[in-house]
Amino acid sequence: CGCGKYEEALADAERCIRMAPKWGKGYGRKGAALTGLGQGGEAVKAYLAGLAAEPESESLREGLAEAKAKIREGQTKYEEMWGKQAPASEAADTGAPPPSSSSSSSAA
Repeated sequence: CGCGKYEEALADAERCIRMAPKWGKGYGRKGAALTGLGQGGEAVKAYLAGLAAEPESESLREGLAEAKAKIREGQTKYEEMWGKQAPASEAADTGAPPPSSSSSSSAA
């Protein structure tokens, strides 16, 4: 969604998928909205579901590549910030840094 209304685009895409689950474009719209919301992992799942419905879709392949690139971009930013690789489960799921034994915790 080029307009930045990702929540609305996501709701619209989910309605589209419910109405036409074999139409890949709905999954592409969902993937694009999720990518815009910073949910790369969920976007990848949406694009893969779309490719299951329409395996020849070039736009779904491009969206999948973009979602994966956003995930890699986030991992790179994490490494630059924290000086180490993001834990596979923690950082990817929550975006939170791993707990450090030398720092005190505070509520955010």
